[in-house]
Amino acid sequence: MTERELALAQAFAALSANLEDRTEADYLRRVATTYTKVLQVELAVAVWAGPDQRLHPVTPMPQPSAELLEAVCGDSPAVDAYRSARPVRPALLTDLAGPWPAFIVLAHAAGYRAAAAVPLRHRDGVLGSVLLGASTESFPDPALSLARALADAAALGLAARRTLREHIDTNTHLRGDLQRRVMLQQAAGVLASVDQIAVADAVRVLHTWARRHHRPLEWVAAYVVAHRALPPAR
Repeated sequence: MTERELALAQAFAALSANLEDRTEADYLRRVATTYTKVLQVELAVAVWAGPDQRLHPVTPMPQPSAELLEAVCGDSPAVDAYRSARPVRPALLTDLAGPWPAFIVLAHAAGYRAAAAVPLRHRDGVLGSVLLGASTESFPDPALSLARALADAAALGLAARRTLREHIDTNTHLRGDLQRRVMLQQAAGVLASVDQIAVADAVRVLHTWARRHHRPLEWVAAYVVAHRALPPAR
């Protein structure tokens, strides 16, 4: 295995190990860093779509100017790749009458002479895209093919991360519901024992007290379990 092949293997392995990153932004920053190292381009901006479908840029340090990042998410090859779910082939950043005039002006002023973009596709959806910028006008075709392969690996890692987060959120919600039910049953048992009433009646008493006094039911239940009595009326 050549040094180049080893670097590529390590890059794909790194993109699949996404759980070590604390946030999606951290993961996508690592994705962008991988692009700059593997493709040897001067600029890589990972653009991801939030729940509101707004695009957000993530890039390695040092970051480009805020104006350039805003243009990347406003009208650029990255936006075209995201919306079309297709790669945007390398384009020279010299024609101000081109499709992304604001982006071209800012990118050219920052020293970039060519740009391309690939979508982050997973199954039937597009999670974002990656913008690539080069300081020379030459942008070899093999680089775009490799960029697409890296984008597929990154999209898979990002989707896996989101699926895991959804499972964690669901389990946390279910665990909270179970804990509230257990607390309610404990409080109803305490109240039924103290007042010599049926458990079903004790549950109704707890609900009525919470509603009448504008208190969360779980707070009332916790008070009853701790003090073996309903809270004093305010």
